[in-house]
Amino acid sequence: MSATDQSPSSRAALDEVVAQVRSASKSRDILPALIERLAARELSAGIAPREAVKRVKRQLHQSGGAYFAGKPAYGRWLTALETADPEARRAELAHQFTIHRSMAERAGALEAYYSGLFAGIQAPACILDLACGLNPLGRPWMPVQPERYRACDIYLDMLDFVARASGLTGFPVETFAHDLAAGPPDEDGADVVLALKTLPCLDQIEPGAGARLIEGLTARHVIVTYPLLSLGGRQKGMEANYRRSFDAVARGSGRQVSELSLPGELGFRLSR
Repeated sequence: MSATDQSPSSRAALDEVVAQVRSASKSRDILPALIERLAARELSAGIAPREAVKRVKRQLHQSGGAYFAGKPAYGRWLTALETADPEARRAELAHQFTIHRSMAERAGALEAYYSGLFAGIQAPACILDLACGLNPLGRPWMPVQPERYRACDIYLDMLDFVARASGLTGFPVETFAHDLAAGPPDEDGADVVLALKTLPCLDQIEPGAGARLIEGLTARHVIVTYPLLSLGGRQKGMEANYRRSFDAVARGSGRQVSELSLPGELGFRLSR
């Protein structure tokens, strides 16, 4: 079911499912185009509207919502950054990272993490951060400082916060919303693309979406990482599973592969 090829009743059902999903506090700030695409897919498969609402909410939670340890207080966070001196601002940022579980795992070793992440990368002109979360706010700890840093995600309120907060830190970030499961964004001259713990989330939405994303990227370097622990703190054979998953991605990419040494994550650099 597409937005341009529907009967009035189908369109009404789609609109109702989208409205119900967006009425939930955890979903109202998610990119509407993603919600509509997921809802249309469920309805096209013959799923009843009430069940479609549940399924879309579950997919959104698994792919993104589960990474928030609590409700982000973006307004209060901005005020704290605005009133802090430069040194206190770094400490405040490191504290704010802990609300996003993906970033929280790096918060205690930011310099070591970014040193390993960008090992072998020399003076990139533009970095593109996919499904960025709060990662762009780690720029003060990054050993490379490109002329442009672009970042996308599906959470509109978080992107607004990242854009405003990055301006306060002196490391500006250009933000935009994009549904990566539907395909890669315009890379706009990026020579380094970050896909940090992103591919498993995309595959939750649509199997194979992570590999298709990597195949569609043209940047000289693509950096891919995977978590080594579940959100509950368990290993569950994750490293072995993700190594196998990455091997399939790497074979289809036609790129040279280098493994990265990162605290707490499995990482690789794919280069042309």
